[in-house]
Amino acid sequence: MSKTLIDFLTANHLLDTRRFHLIHMQKVWNHLQQQLDAANKEVKDLKSGHRGACYACEPVGELNEKLEAELKRERDKNAKTK
Repeated sequence: MSKTLIDFLTANHLLDTRRFHLIHMQKVWNHLQQQLDAANKEVKDLKSGHRGACYACEPVGELNEKLEAELKRERDKNAKTK
């Protein structure tokens, strides 16, 4: 069975439409992934104290991280000596 020109054009149009939708869906997915990454970073910043309602939140958050790291090192050091 031979294809007519209309069948050929219709088939190509369907392929082009599917490609367009796949590309569009990939762009939407990438955009949503970026939004999710930004939201996760914001939650992390809020939990760590790097972001909050006052001007001192960021320095306090950094200090908390340093103190937590130092505390962890001391705990690890004490665990090795026991």
